[in-house]
Amino acid sequence: LEEEQNMPEVKIHWNTELQELKRVLRYFSEMDFYKKNNYHLSLPENVGADSSEEDITEEVSIEYHPEKFESKLLEITSDWKRIETDFFQNAQKVLQINALQEYECLITQYGTGGSYNPPNQIIMNIRSKLFGFYAIAHELIHLLVNDLIEQNNVDHWHKERLVDHYFSKILHVDRYQNIPDFIDTKTVDVAFETFSLQGARRVILELQKEK
Repeated sequence: LEEEQNMPEVKIHWNTELQELKRVLRYFSEMDFYKKNNYHLSLPENVGADSSEEDITEEVSIEYHPEKFESKLLEITSDWKRIETDFFQNAQKVLQINALQEYECLITQYGTGGSYNPPNQIIMNIRSKLFGFYAIAHELIHLLVNDLIEQNNVDHWHKERLVDHYFSKILHVDRYQNIPDFIDTKTVDVAFETFSLQGARRVILELQKEK
């Protein structure tokens, strides 16, 4: 019981209106990356690449109604809390990385399905068809391995493939995202298969050697 009480916790709540605005503006500023990698973004309805910041601010304000999604928010919170302890116990065992004590999950209606801000913040898009407690787990794995990923300059799609492998191992669920055909993930697959029992650091160091 004491071990469960000391388990990491994810606090789930809505973005503020200002946070929503900053998120939308950031996506517009980085649009080339998202187009190049075939990401689907949900953005305010009546804005485009040529919209002024004033227009975007007004549209975000018009669309800011968290209460519309209250039942969906309660559902994901309940679903996540059911698996939270098991997730962190398995993640720490598989990754051999200690989690922080607290993580923040911000709910948005814009951008990609999910994203993360180190060291302890994830953002989930309530409009995404992938919205759910599995998406929280995916972004948390990103946070847990982020330092190793950055230290070893792991490529974007290799990082995503690795997180999918760990997701499968930690939650015992096969959910692999579609990776562009021009990306070769074989080195990631081999490194994971060969060294995953030795923890994430060993796997990621092996990827660095392959460069």
